[in-house]
Amino acid sequence: MNQLRIATLIVGFRRRERLANVVDAALDAGQSNVLLSVDGPRSPKDVPDCDAVAKYASALQERGQVHSIVHKVNLGCGIHIERAISAALREYDAVIVLEDDCIPSAHFFSFCKEMLLRYQDDTRIFHVSGNQFFENLVPAKSLPVFCKYPHAWGWATWRRAWQHYTRDPGALSSPETEWAIDAQCALEQERRYWREIVAELIPGRPDIWDYYWMLSIWRQNGLSILPPVNLVRNVGFDDKATHTLGSGHALSLPVASSLQELSAPRVMTRHLPLETATFLNNLYPGDPPDRRALWRRILRRTREAVVCLERRVNSCTAVESKARH
Repeated sequence: MNQLRIATLIVGFRRRERLANVVDAALDAGQSNVLLSVDGPRSPKDVPDCDAVAKYASALQERGQVHSIVHKVNLGCGIHIERAISAALREYDAVIVLEDDCIPSAHFFSFCKEMLLRYQDDTRIFHVSGNQFFENLVPAKSLPVFCKYPHAWGWATWRRAWQHYTRDPGALSSPETEWAIDAQCALEQERRYWREIVAELIPGRPDIWDYYWMLSIWRQNGLSILPPVNLVRNVGFDDKATHTLGSGHALSLPVASSLQELSAPRVMTRHLPLETATFLNNLYPGDPPDRRALWRRILRRTREAVVCLERRVNSCTAVESKARH
């Protein structure tokens, strides 16, 4: 196992106080190689707030605490983040990414580093998330969770994974993307949902990067790792947010106060109930009765799949036991 050079990238826009909270959390956790990227104003009304953020970023760099890049023009939060990640991974092997409204727990950075090191050569793994929205669905608090959804309110990746990132219209409209959606999504409602998203992405959305990243992972049949407990809280639900407008959100969950030592799972299997909960609770636009009926159907299929998997694992264990004797 090679030693990884890992950077911590923090991206901001016009919220100086929130950005300072995230930077303080990274520095207090002893992070080195801290990079700060700040987007420029979208309109004249953003100029005072963006100037305050730029001044703060420059002061940090003068003190040698971070390396700052301040953009004079607005790139859009999608283009800005993807370019900042690409720039970081030209210099480093892996990067931990936080936006200015994502407050990490004391365990977030150690979890990311442990997973980045453990799976650095495993090309099935593309993404390490600090988010866990459904702790009640995670039975073992000593194991990480594998999932098709790359939650990105505090996350990490490798250069070898990010090289597959693209927002190219040709890739999005290719048969490979259609096949990937079919392979990842067993439900017709879910397949239809993501086909509609792809149709919106093909013309280009400069304010979005995470859907492009998810589809890039799916085309490679990749997986994401999630912690068994929540390690990052999004506090950016206010009138200065780009996407998460409002005073609060059901997914703005508190972080866990502790994290058990994590073992490596014997079988690398997607957590289907968690994926289903993500789709139904975070994404699916259906009304509640529709969701409940769909949820009952999925749970029945999931239980059948879990029983089948357990039989396969037990069968493999029995074969290994006979071989040893």
